[in-house]
Amino acid sequence: DVGTNETIANWDDLCGEHDVTDSHWSPSGEYITASAGDKIAVWNWAQGYVYLHDCKGANTAQFSPDSTKLLGGGRDGGGRVYIWDVETRKMIKSRSIDADTVGAARYSPDGRVICINSPNEDFCYLDSGSLATLYSFMQSSRMLAVSTSFSPDNNHVAGCKAKDLFVYDNPGRPSMYRCIRRTDYAPNNVCYHPGGRFIAVGGNDGLVHLYDTESDSAIMEHVRPESIQETEAKIGQEIKEKVRREMERLIREEVEYGFKQATEQAIEAEVKQQADSEIALQIRVRQLDKNDKNK
Repeated sequence: DVGTNETIANWDDLCGEHDVTDSHWSPSGEYITASAGDKIAVWNWAQGYVYLHDCKGANTAQFSPDSTKLLGGGRDGGGRVYIWDVETRKMIKSRSIDADTVGAARYSPDGRVICINSPNEDFCYLDSGSLATLYSFMQSSRMLAVSTSFSPDNNHVAGCKAKDLFVYDNPGRPSMYRCIRRTDYAPNNVCYHPGGRFIAVGGNDGLVHLYDTESDSAIMEHVRPESIQETEAKIGQEIKEKVRREMERLIREEVEYGFKQATEQAIEAEVKQQADSEIALQIRVRQLDKNDKNK
């Protein structure tokens, strides 16, 4: 809950040891989808049930604008995109994109076009009904474009890969391209503001960068409440404290065990000494009796 900053529900049966690579609400607000490992999952958080779709190396998952379809993609078959019916849970259509993997897949705001990222193209536009290729293009090296976002007015698509943040014009004019900024960090997520003018970009520098598409300039950088260094230092300190407490516990147990063992050994030695004394006394008594008889 963003108002109380409290967790109201927890979904922990999907990931296992896998990272969640993508997650979205359905526009209807009824479902949440997430991709992790070799699964794309749908969670009806209000009713509390989950169902899974198989997708090897799942990287992306998103609902259609009308919430009736689920879009997903990953490494299946050398890179494959899927569309499932949310209500029936059946696959409607799938196709290979002839690439190693699908990095990201997004519906356009009007639901007519799907934009996917792959190592073969920066962007590949598909017809959302037939999954036929409308056009595809690449501007630089065969590196995976890791994120994409349609502008709310459906006129532009933003993306990021390597250290570039770029914008393509509407799929109707795919040749119109501009690199907004070559960054000093590696962007890994991009998202348009609902008004369409600003783009938020998260990178591996621990910052959220805000860009103005009209001036092609960064207008704000926001540090997370705790920087990466502070977080790492805090985690490191917590680990050190846990290790210290564990060492103290082990030393205390060892001391207690040593004291107990020493006490037991002392008691055993005392008992043995008393027993030896009694035996020696009995032997002396018998010798005295024997001497008396001989006299």
